[in-house]
Amino acid sequence: AAVQALDGLVSQALERFGRLDVVVNNTGGPPGGDFGDFGDDDWQRAYEQTRAFVAANPGEEHSIARMAAAAAVSPRHLTRLFRAELGITPAHYVEEVRIDAGKRGLEQGLTVADAARAAGFGTPESMRRAFVLRVGVSPRAYQQRFRSTIGAR
Repeated sequence: AAVQALDGLVSQALERFGRLDVVVNNTGGPPGGDFGDFGDDDWQRAYEQTRAFVAANPGEEHSIARMAAAAAVSPRHLTRLFRAELGITPAHYVEEVRIDAGKRGLEQGLTVADAARAAGFGTPESMRRAFVLRVGVSPRAYQQRFRSTIGAR
Protein backbone atom coordinates (compact mmCIF):
# COMPACT_ATOMS: atom_id res chain seq x y z
CA ALA A 1 0.00 0.00 0.00
CA ALA A 2 2.82 2.39 0.86
CA VAL A 3 4.56 1.69 -2.46
CA GLN A 4 1.35 2.35 -4.37
CA ALA A 5 0.83 5.61 -2.48
CA LEU A 6 4.41 6.66 -3.27
CA ASP A 7 3.93 5.75 -6.94
CA GLY A 8 0.81 7.92 -6.98
CA LEU A 9 2.67 10.88 -5.50
CA VAL A 10 5.51 10.48 -8.00
CA SER A 11 3.01 10.35 -10.90
CA GLN A 12 1.24 13.46 -9.66
CA ALA A 13 4.53 15.36 -9.29
CA LEU A 14 5.62 14.33 -12.79
CA GLU A 15 2.30 15.43 -14.29
CA ARG A 16 2.32 18.76 -12.50
CA PHE A 17 6.01 19.72 -12.75
CA GLY A 18 7.28 17.63 -15.66
CA ARG A 19 10.21 16.33 -13.65
CA LEU A 20 11.08 15.08 -10.20
CA ASP A 21 14.26 16.06 -8.38
CA VAL A 22 15.31 13.69 -5.62
CA VAL A 23 17.58 14.66 -2.75
CA VAL A 24 19.19 11.86 -0.77
CA ASN A 25 20.29 12.74 2.73
CA ASN A 26 23.10 10.43 3.79
CA THR A 27 23.12 11.36 7.47
CA GLY A 28 25.83 9.53 9.36
CA GLY A 29 27.24 7.90 6.25
CA PRO A 30 30.46 8.45 4.38
CA PRO A 31 30.94 11.81 2.69
CA GLY A 32 29.31 12.26 -0.68
CA GLY A 33 31.16 11.56 -3.87
CA ASP A 34 33.00 8.61 -5.30
CA PHE A 35 33.56 6.10 -2.51
CA GLY A 36 36.38 4.59 -4.54
CA ASP A 37 38.41 7.64 -3.48
CA PHE A 38 37.69 6.97 0.22
CA GLY A 39 40.71 4.86 1.14
CA ASP A 40 42.03 3.09 4.21
CA ASP A 41 43.73 6.28 5.42
CA ASP A 42 40.38 8.07 5.39
CA TRP A 43 38.71 5.32 7.44
CA GLN A 44 41.65 5.28 9.86
CA ARG A 45 41.47 9.07 10.23
CA ALA A 46 37.73 8.87 10.95
CA TYR A 47 38.38 6.27 13.66
CA GLU A 48 41.25 8.26 15.22
CA GLN A 49 39.27 11.51 15.19
CA THR A 50 36.37 9.82 16.94
CA ARG A 51 38.62 8.30 19.62
CA ALA A 52 40.39 11.61 20.21
CA PHE A 53 37.13 13.57 20.48
CA VAL A 54 35.61 11.12 22.95
CA ALA A 55 38.79 11.06 25.07
CA ALA A 56 39.00 14.86 25.14
CA ASN A 57 35.30 15.31 25.92
CA PRO A 58 34.08 12.43 28.09
CA GLY A 59 31.17 14.49 29.43
CA GLU A 60 29.65 15.05 25.98
CA GLU A 61 26.76 13.01 24.56
CA HIS A 62 28.38 10.22 22.55
CA SER A 63 25.67 8.19 20.85
CA ILE A 64 26.83 5.91 18.05
CA ALA A 65 24.79 7.96 15.57
CA ARG A 66 26.42 11.22 16.66
CA MET A 67 29.95 9.78 16.64
CA ALA A 68 29.41 8.24 13.21
CA ALA A 69 28.04 11.47 11.79
CA ALA A 70 31.02 13.42 13.15
CA ALA A 71 33.39 10.88 11.59
CA ALA A 72 31.43 10.87 8.31
CA VAL A 73 30.95 7.11 8.38
CA SER A 74 27.92 4.93 9.00
CA PRO A 75 27.23 3.73 12.55
CA ARG A 76 27.79 0.17 11.35
CA HIS A 77 31.15 1.01 9.83
CA LEU A 78 32.27 2.92 12.93
CA THR A 79 31.45 -0.17 14.98
CA ARG A 80 33.52 -2.30 12.56
CA LEU A 81 36.45 0.12 12.86
CA PHE A 82 36.36 0.02 16.67
CA ARG A 83 36.08 -3.76 16.75
CA ALA A 84 38.99 -4.11 14.33
CA GLU A 85 41.25 -1.65 16.15
CA LEU A 86 40.30 -2.14 19.82
CA GLY A 87 38.22 -5.31 19.90
CA ILE A 88 35.31 -3.42 21.49
CA THR A 89 32.28 -1.40 20.38
CA PRO A 90 32.23 2.40 20.35
CA ALA A 91 29.81 2.35 23.31
CA HIS A 92 32.22 0.20 25.33
CA TYR A 93 35.05 2.59 24.43
CA VAL A 94 32.99 5.58 25.62
CA GLU A 95 32.31 3.79 28.89
CA GLU A 96 36.02 3.04 29.37
CA VAL A 97 36.91 6.68 28.72
CA ARG A 98 34.26 7.79 31.20
CA ILE A 99 35.49 5.36 33.84
CA ASP A 100 39.03 6.72 33.42
CA ALA A 101 37.69 10.29 33.68
CA GLY A 102 35.71 9.30 36.77
CA LYS A 103 38.83 7.81 38.34
CA ARG A 104 40.77 11.02 37.70
CA GLY A 105 37.98 13.09 39.24
CA LEU A 106 37.86 10.89 42.33
CA GLU A 107 41.66 10.99 42.61
CA GLN A 108 41.50 14.79 42.50
CA GLY A 109 39.06 14.78 45.42
CA LEU A 110 35.77 15.40 43.62
CA THR A 111 32.63 13.98 45.19
CA VAL A 112 31.17 10.93 43.48
CA ALA A 113 28.32 13.07 42.11
CA ASP A 114 30.72 15.71 40.71
CA ALA A 115 33.07 13.08 39.26
CA ALA A 116 30.09 11.32 37.64
CA ARG A 117 28.85 14.58 36.10
CA ALA A 118 32.30 15.58 34.82
CA ALA A 119 32.89 12.11 33.35
CA GLY A 120 29.61 12.11 31.46
CA PHE A 121 27.68 9.58 33.49
CA GLY A 122 24.02 10.52 33.71
CA THR A 123 23.84 9.88 37.43
CA PRO A 124 26.16 8.82 40.26
CA GLU A 125 24.30 5.49 40.21
CA SER A 126 25.21 4.84 36.57
CA MET A 127 28.85 5.58 37.43
CA ARG A 128 28.62 3.22 40.40
CA ARG A 129 27.25 0.42 38.22
CA ALA A 130 29.99 0.93 35.62
CA PHE A 131 32.70 1.00 38.30
CA VAL A 132 31.47 -2.15 39.99
CA LEU A 133 31.28 -3.95 36.65
CA ARG A 134 34.58 -2.75 35.14
CA VAL A 135 36.78 -1.78 38.13
CA GLY A 136 35.40 -4.24 40.66
CA VAL A 137 34.69 -1.66 43.37
CA SER A 138 32.32 1.26 43.89
CA PRO A 139 33.53 4.80 43.18
CA ARG A 140 33.57 5.58 46.90
CA ALA A 141 35.65 2.49 47.65
CA TYR A 142 38.00 3.38 44.78
CA GLN A 143 38.44 6.88 46.18
CA GLN A 144 39.09 5.58 49.69
CA ARG A 145 41.71 3.12 48.41
CA PHE A 146 43.33 5.84 46.35
CA ARG A 147 43.50 8.18 49.35
CA SER A 148 44.96 5.48 51.59
CA THR A 149 47.59 4.66 48.93
CA ILE A 150 48.55 8.35 48.65
CA GLY A 151 48.64 8.71 52.46
CA ALA A 152 50.94 5.70 52.79
CA ARG A 153 53.62 7.29 50.58
